[in-house]
Amino acid sequence: MQFGMSLPAAVAGTMKLSAPGDLEMHATVPVSAPVYDKETDRTNVELTIGGQDRLTVVLLGNGRQEDDRAILLGESAAMVRLTRSHLSIGCLYTVQVLWRGVRELQFQLPLEWTVTEVTCPSLVRWSVAAVVRNAVRHPAEDSIGENETGQGSPRPSEGLGSKILTVRLRSARVGTTALHIKATAPHQLNSNRADPDRVQPHVLRQGTIGAGIWHGPRVILVGAVFQRGYLMVNTDEGLAVRGEKLTGVRREDVSAAASIPGMVGAAAGRLYFHWGDNWSVDLELAAVPLRRSIKEQQRLLCSPEEVILSGDFEVTAIDRELFDISFVLGGLGEPWQIRTVQVDGKETNFEYRIEEQASRQGRPQD
Repeated sequence: MQFGMSLPAAVAGTMKLSAPGDLEMHATVPVSAPVYDKETDRTNVELTIGGQDRLTVVLLGNGRQEDDRAILLGESAAMVRLTRSHLSIGCLYTVQVLWRGVRELQFQLPLEWTVTEVTCPSLVRWSVAAVVRNAVRHPAEDSIGENETGQGSPRPSEGLGSKILTVRLRSARVGTTALHIKATAPHQLNSNRADPDRVQPHVLRQGTIGAGIWHGPRVILVGAVFQRGYLMVNTDEGLAVRGEKLTGVRREDVSAAASIPGMVGAAAGRLYFHWGDNWSVDLELAAVPLRRSIKEQQRLLCSPEEVILSGDFEVTAIDRELFDISFVLGGLGEPWQIRTVQVDGKETNFEYRIEEQASRQGRPQD
């Protein structure tokens, strides 16, 4: 069995743990050798704490078959960048290996994510295999080095499937291994009208790109006894979060990100703490409309030789940054001739172009 608890802030200290039976005890903090008392039929250990706010302990009874397998505990810190055109994720995944060393780790990701980079001090190679409706295929474009699926039967995610990232280490390790995983994915709309729930975990549905329900991606350590982590979601200025649905997740104050390894310097966003391997973050997104406030003054000077039009425009962007402005000039039988364009009283530090269409357009750009 395994359990976890929160720890009070402390520089250093010790804690005694006693449990009935003759047991093996492993923890995410240094632990003394177990001492079994036959008279009381209890096992006692001493834990060294300090510098951590969470403790996880695993208890194993002697003689159990599971004692021959490694015990994996996982902790992640993932940052997702969500824009109107694409998604990207960077994840620091820390694996605590107890009891027996492992040389290979596997992670489950949503099917449509493309892993772009994996780094680890003891990395030999990494590969990706897609698990689609219980059938395994190995897309060459997603693999580095030799393709291999590893051992075991990881549980495919719901819907169309998932991807299994296999990381091969230089040697079988006991202790802590930290990996950095990066991946990207495009936005996709659900096209299966008969079954609208069969979509990938990151897909936007029931609307256009930039509006709908977004399902946060999960990076799951395959075979872990327990795992937890943080997810930071950042959206660009064109997207707004209208609502959220959380399962196995708790919303955290974004200021806490500064103290989370792997999130130092993270931009402001929405921070979530999750536990287990069946958690979910669903966000209701809406496109932020481009709104502008304009004050203008136009002057028209007519003479027998020519017609001169001049205008002053004060444009204020609301909610979103403004990068370009379009003007349509019409009303004459012949094209207008653009003489000067100024931004903030200057003719530099911007660009504009004129499009030859039914009407002429100038596009000053910041």
